[in-house]
Amino acid sequence: MSNSSIYCWPPFDVRLITQNVSLATTADEDLASLIGLMNEGIHEANQRPFSTTWNLIALPERNHEFVRRIWSNRAKFKAEDWVLDMTVRVNNKIVGMQSVYAKDFVVARTFVTSSWLGKNYQRQGIGTLARRAVLYLMFEGLFAIEGHSEVYEDNLASLKVAQKLGYVENGFRTYGRDHKKAKSLQYVITKEIWDNSNNSSDSEITVTDLKSFKDFIGI
Repeated sequence: MSNSSIYCWPPFDVRLITQNVSLATTADEDLASLIGLMNEGIHEANQRPFSTTWNLIALPERNHEFVRRIWSNRAKFKAEDWVLDMTVRVNNKIVGMQSVYAKDFVVARTFVTSSWLGKNYQRQGIGTLARRAVLYLMFEGLFAIEGHSEVYEDNLASLKVAQKLGYVENGFRTYGRDHKKAKSLQYVITKEIWDNSNNSSDSEITVTDLKSFKDFIGI
């Protein structure tokens, strides 16, 4: 993304690097690769680890709906209600996404995260590195005080990421999934927990200059 991007869309200037993993705001040129990963599968066919069951949406509507969602999040982005979709790369190869959701962030300083990786890139520590980088962005770069995540109780990989990074359980919700009840665990990580962990002093995480983005969201 060129330096002129700050004049047209400041979120494009948000980039994070940690070891061989990098994250950058999802651009249109990323979409074909992300769709390819999604269509190869992001979980086993008999599993339902996410609220959106992409594998049950027929092609080509699945591809269209994915693009609509990215474009919709971008179009609706405003200081009081925003979603930052970020493409995750390993050694410059696209492997998945991390997203941050925030409402009234200037006042509440609270956010929610979600993520997915292509099946070939799971259980290798990539998800942990990417989530740690996003938490670093939010707590150290944007001065958040509280982050939330929600995980189905049978999504063991995501549960392990939350536990590794210091999230604590904060209740649960019950949803309907495949015509059955499914328990979704709620997790929270506060700035205090972050500060008392080994994450906050991680010198391996690099964040680009956030001035234009901070101005854009009003902090």
